[in-house]
Amino acid sequence: MMLETVFAALYRYLRLRRPLLLSVALLLLLGGGWAMTGLRQSEDARVFLPDDDSRVARDFELLQQGPLARKLVVSLAATGETSPERLPAVGRELAEELSRDGSMRISANLPLDGRKIYSLLLQSYPLLLEEEDLDALTSRYSAVEIDQRLREARRELLGPDGWGMKEALRLDPLGLHRSTLERLRYLNLAVGAEIRQGQMVSADGRHLLLFGETDIPMTDAAGARRLVERFRAVAADLPPGFEADLISGHRYTLGNAETVQQDLKLILPTVTVALLLLLLLLLRSFAALPALLLPLAAVVLTIGLFALLKIPVSGITIGFAAVVLGMAVDFGVHVFYALRSKKSDPATAVGQIARPVLYGALTTIGAFAVLGGSSLPLQRQLALFAGCGLSISVLLALVLLPQLLPQQSRPMAVARREPAAPRSMKHGGLVIAVWLLLLGLALWQAVQVRIDGDLRSLNLVTPELAAAEQRLKDVWGDLRGRALLFSEGDNLQEALQTNDKLFRRLAREFPPGEAASLAPLLPSAHLQERRRLQWQNLWNGTDGQLLSGEMQRRQGDHGFSAMAFEPFYQSLVGEMPGVDQERLLEAGFAPLMEEMIMAAAGPVRVLSLAPDQADLAQRLDLESLGVHLVSPMEFSRQLNASIGADLIRFVSWGAVLVVALLLVLFRRIRTTLAALAPALTGLGVMFGVMGGYGLSFNLFNVVAVVLVLGLTVDYGIFMVWSQTRKVDHATRRAVVVSGLTTLAGFGSLVLGQHPALFSIGLTVLLGVGAALPTAYWVVPALLGRADEN
Repeated sequence: MMLETVFAALYRYLRLRRPLLLSVALLLLLGGGWAMTGLRQSEDARVFLPDDDSRVARDFELLQQGPLARKLVVSLAATGETSPERLPAVGRELAEELSRDGSMRISANLPLDGRKIYSLLLQSYPLLLEEEDLDALTSRYSAVEIDQRLREARRELLGPDGWGMKEALRLDPLGLHRSTLERLRYLNLAVGAEIRQGQMVSADGRHLLLFGETDIPMTDAAGARRLVERFRAVAADLPPGFEADLISGHRYTLGNAETVQQDLKLILPTVTVALLLLLLLLLRSFAALPALLLPLAAVVLTIGLFALLKIPVSGITIGFAAVVLGMAVDFGVHVFYALRSKKSDPATAVGQIARPVLYGALTTIGAFAVLGGSSLPLQRQLALFAGCGLSISVLLALVLLPQLLPQQSRPMAVARREPAAPRSMKHGGLVIAVWLLLLGLALWQAVQVRIDGDLRSLNLVTPELAAAEQRLKDVWGDLRGRALLFSEGDNLQEALQTNDKLFRRLAREFPPGEAASLAPLLPSAHLQERRRLQWQNLWNGTDGQLLSGEMQRRQGDHGFSAMAFEPFYQSLVGEMPGVDQERLLEAGFAPLMEEMIMAAAGPVRVLSLAPDQADLAQRLDLESLGVHLVSPMEFSRQLNASIGADLIRFVSWGAVLVVALLLVLFRRIRTTLAALAPALTGLGVMFGVMGGYGLSFNLFNVVAVVLVLGLTVDYGIFMVWSQTRKVDHATRRAVVVSGLTTLAGFGSLVLGQHPALFSIGLTVLLGVGAALPTAYWVVPALLGRADEN
């Protein structure tokens, strides 16, 4: 009875110092309200994903390095009957205007230097030829073909562009470099794009792709709003017949932030009004107002504490304040009923109610504490927020609330007589049979629950953004939906060697456009040296010497001097310039190199792209190459497995913790099992309805499971405590009121448009809605049967 004595004595001590206590409480509340203004709200998508060393966490980091993941992508279209002739000029004007204020740096033209690219290919094309090109060389060029090719070369030299062709013909009189051009299409990251005059244009010529950068982090909701508003203002001034879409992570951040803010404006007032009406209608006394106001104070103090400690929180966590309100009211309701029962003096009543209230709070906080071990930052954030809020709430309910209630007041009308025992006490066997039947049906359907690891289902995509995504995909292909293949090495050359092997397999399986690779333009130095030797060995062999001799004999017949093709003949025996990063950067390939080569920290990675197919790893035998595959499809599967494992782990540890607390409180197996009945029913019905109606289970539902476990066991605790200890502070009525206030808190989340808030609200409504009648009817029936036995 030590706990009861402590809280009874504390009540008497504070009653004599009530003005001081209330003054301190008011100052803390004002301080919390002031601190709330400095809260740092973050909308970082990484809070949805593991931040440990798991494969899911590593793969997500690699997904963020995918092509265009960090870019601003603008698609400009000539609509309707508008002529596309002005498209390039309008694109340049749009890029210039968007870049004017410095918030964005947009370019309509790729920085490619055509002359340097052509020169690079001519000087180094033997190093880019595949083995099959060399094998076909001697069989392809007979004396007749050589004669025909020299005739074509003469005609090209005498044509309008002849002077520009002079150097090309000296380096490659047979036009062998042209066989490399087809494979250079593997460099194109946009499936539906063609490069025309330095711009990325769609095949029909009616769309132009622009790329850009910004210094605004994608997680900065305020900065994202400025960026998007700037784009909309500029796009609105485009000439008639032209439209532009912006796709970037900033739009997703802004869409989620705005939706959460709109939800909060609806949810928080709604839950406050609903709780106020419930308490006034069910308790029928304005003295119940502190039971509502103290949970509000607890939320204010919790948010203020987070702000003072500079702990960034997501908008979803702030929306979770409605849930904390619904849970925290329960403590105040039980304290209120205890003090209004008139069966004992206030100090004794506070002492008697303290133990079940504390244990109820501990089971809920303990269930959330299990989430503290999650690898997902958002789940840890919710656990910390709920733990702080509930701890402050129970402290206020047991210490401050008794001092706010009038010591002498008229009893409530509803408390004039004790309610009769529920019918479950008289028909216990029937009640238990029906309960077991319904629970069995729910568990039967629960096995059909599907786990959804698709991150897109956790974020809100506005109709405007969804339409822009679809237009981009229709024109340019799925820019961000292909599988990423990372060839890794301790240095660039090691990574390029692996990339060479990977490309040979990619080229066999996929045509240009479906796959993308840097290998056709930047093979490893090792492969370039091998190709140089193969090239020279070919020409120094019997077939090659016959071919070069035939060329030398016939070039004079077509008007070429003996020295006309000397650079070509020198390449057959001497050195030739290799292809390296420096030459590619000089030719204007910097944007491509930035997207395809990652060398910031750790191993050097060279990126390739392929269609995201379930059997991709097997088809390419990636394990033998040591290539790391990051597939959106596989990533969702991994996340599904992670969510499933977390669910089992959290439920197991939460159940162990709750059972341990109940055994300490009741010290009997049968009463402990009776107290667990509401939680078991709530979880069973929640899973059963989700499985029966095909509702998927995501990482937010993991939070819902913890909520149902922590909340519904409280109802069992109070019902069992009331009947086994013969202390009835209108417990059944208090449980009903607590359950309804909890349903009001979670019901308000269902009004939200954001998938996270809606998901938590809906699933917990199912669980609590099933647990409440179980606590009211089934628990007394179970205790009645136990007494009979």
